[in-house]
Amino acid sequence: MYRRLPQRRGWGNNPTAHYFEISFAKLDKAFKAGELVSPQSLVKKKLLPRRALAKTSRIKVLSLGKLSKSLKFENILFSALALKKATPPVASAPAAPTEKTKKA
Repeated sequence: MYRRLPQRRGWGNNPTAHYFEISFAKLDKAFKAGELVSPQSLVKKKLLPRRALAKTSRIKVLSLGKLSKSLKFENILFSALALKKATPPVASAPAAPTEKTKKA
């Protein structure tokens, strides 16, 4: 026996995160020392497409090339190797997530 089920709205249409990668080499060429690197500034300098500003988009820095300047980062993720490889320590890298303390 087969029974028809009603169509579920939005079924299979779940938003997933889209990652946009950028390398140290591109950041080194495009930004001056001490500049702020954010999704908006990357789109403004045409290093990433405009769709990188969507809510489901994530921007990740990869360790390709060298970063010889100290930059400030905002709303940008890093690969584990990129954090280790950064010659001058990254000025403001995102902190590792910590466990939330339970309230009694």
